[in-house]
Amino acid sequence: MDLVDADWDRREKSHVYWYVSGGTHGRAYMGYSTCRICGVQNGAGELSDGAYVWPEGLAHYLQEHDVRLPDEFVRHALQRSREIEEDPRDEGWWLETAALAKPAGDDHGASPGAHHE
Repeated sequence: MDLVDADWDRREKSHVYWYVSGGTHGRAYMGYSTCRICGVQNGAGELSDGAYVWPEGLAHYLQEHDVRLPDEFVRHALQRSREIEEDPRDEGWWLETAALAKPAGDDHGASPGAHHE
């Protein structure tokens, strides 16, 4: 098969694998797709990142069969992954929201009825 590349850099493949695994669910279909290489059931929907759409089972092909995706998509996935990783984070909102949600008098975050020893 022309798309299989057992020599694809493992680190790059791993980044692309996690990228395609984490897309946003776009469509669902009424039946599973079957892997064209091994025959396993391989998802029933499509994922997207807003620029590309791919089948839900695409990550299976990377992980199990060393299918290498087109260079254009690989570059896109790696660039988007870098942008997400480098995007500044502001934890302030999360910390403030958690503090507001904490029940009064609960200094340990324990749920009612929980026992500490």
